Amino acid sequence: MGTVSKAIQAFLESKQKEQLQFLIDICNQNSYSFNRSGVEKVAAMIHGHITDILSVHETDPQPRFADHHIYRVKNVPKYIYLVGHMDTVFPPDHPFQTCRIDHDLLRGPGTGDMKGGLTVIIYALKALKHVGLLKDLPLAVIFNSDEEVGSKTSCRLFEREREKALICLVTECAGINNEIVISRNGKLGARIRSQGKARHVGFGTHEKSSAILELAHKIIALESLNNSVPDFSLNIGKI
Repeated sequence: MGTVSKAIQAFLESKQKEQLQFLIDICNQNSYSFNRSGVEKVAAMIHGHITDILSVHETDPQPRFADHHIYRVKNVPKYIYLVGHMDTVFPPDHPFQTCRIDHDLLRGPGTGDMKGGLTVIIYALKALKHVGLLKDLPLAVIFNSDEEVGSKTSCRLFEREREKALICLVTECAGINNEIVISRNGKLGARIRSQGKARHVGFGTHEKSSAILELAHKIIALESLNNSVPDFSLNIGKI
């Protein structure tokens, strides 16, 4: 291991408790995609750690979701992008709200997806600055606020920035067997509405216009599409 690598490792080891506490703190802050104020609080917590590392800060204002944020080492034509989302899937009234250490595991909303990844970004940048490498790297970091709902607004931000990208690294979780993830599927959502026709139970039930029964048939038919197309998966979510 080279001198620089040893210095980085020593720095990160010295920051283990601090890094863990930061992760616990942001996990304990609810940041459901539609909880605008909650996601903004996570953004503020990140800003407090990163503003003295990356001097160029841009905000992409949003009316519905929390704002997206871009941090850069400096203004250059091309960047190495680090990307991470601040939102999670747990509404404020969901019972899963707090982060706790359970033996050798950390359990909490977003520990893996992807507040753990945000923490990795921040402390990797701290380490690079500590050893004096950061100033020579064309780094930019994007923190978006709406990934869990399909990046409805941040997709435009990514499309705009991609022309300046040398490479993009997303620090979301690896596979369940610690595989390195090199690509992800796209996402498409749809809604099915079914309308039935009421009738008196005394007239029998074998010939009826039941919205519930029709949806049941549709659910079975749609779920059966799984494994029918390579790299395609389908899930019926909320009914």
